[in-house]
Amino acid sequence: MRVEVKTASTPTYKCFYSFNCARGSRVKKVVNKDDCDILALVAADIKSVIFYPVSEIKVVRKRCKARDFVNETESLRYSIEKAKENK
Repeated sequence: MRVEVKTASTPTYKCFYSFNCARGSRVKKVVNKDDCDILALVAADIKSVIFYPVSEIKVVRKRCKARDFVNETESLRYSIEKAKENK
């Protein structure tokens, strides 16, 4: 299982954490199943992480509220199940 980690150090506009879920330096392309299986989005200031199966990431810029980071274990379990289904 391949995990790619993206980090936001502080929340931006209206307490949203903004994550760049893309690859490439000039032309950004959304990560896909060829790149990784699970995306770990880390909110560094609150030391929390939320996991998403890469199949559910459809945009380059993913925004999450602080309240989305409450159930790390459940999001990891869900992401692993989805990643196994998509193999």
